[in-house]
Amino acid sequence: MGPVLEQRLSRAELLELYLNRVELGEAQGYPVYGVYHAAREYFEKLPEDLTLGEGATLAALLLEPRIEDPASKVGAVGARRSEVLQVMALAELTTREQYRAASNEPLGFQPGLEQMPMSRPADWVEPAEP
Repeated sequence: MGPVLEQRLSRAELLELYLNRVELGEAQGYPVYGVYHAAREYFEKLPEDLTLGEGATLAALLLEPRIEDPASKVGAVGARRSEVLQVMALAELTTREQYRAASNEPLGFQPGLEQMPMSRPADWVEPAEP
C-alpha cells in the first residue's frame, strides 16, 4: 500500500495520514489513535492549541522502543520529551528561547498516579515499600 500512497499523495498528505492514524499510547485500557485524540485525551486540548512542549511529548511517544502504556513508564515520557526538544534545538527547528521555554514547561501529561511526576530520569526506580 505504501508505494501506491507515495504515488498519489504529497509528503505533507502522507504525514497527515500517518499522524491521524498512529497509535499514541493507551488510556483507560483503550488505544489512543491519532494526534487529535491524543491531544484531547492527554491534554484536553485541540492539536492546534498544544504548546511546543506538549507536541514534543506526543512525538516522544513514537520514539523506539515505543511507550505503549505511558502510565506504566513513569519518568520515561518526560525524559523522551527532553530528547525530542534537544534534537529540535540541534536541528535549529526552534530558537534558544523556544527551547528553554518548552524545557521549563511543566509536563502536563501525567498518566498514572498524580503524585508521581513525569519529570524523573528514565532510569528512576520506585523505592520498595517498607
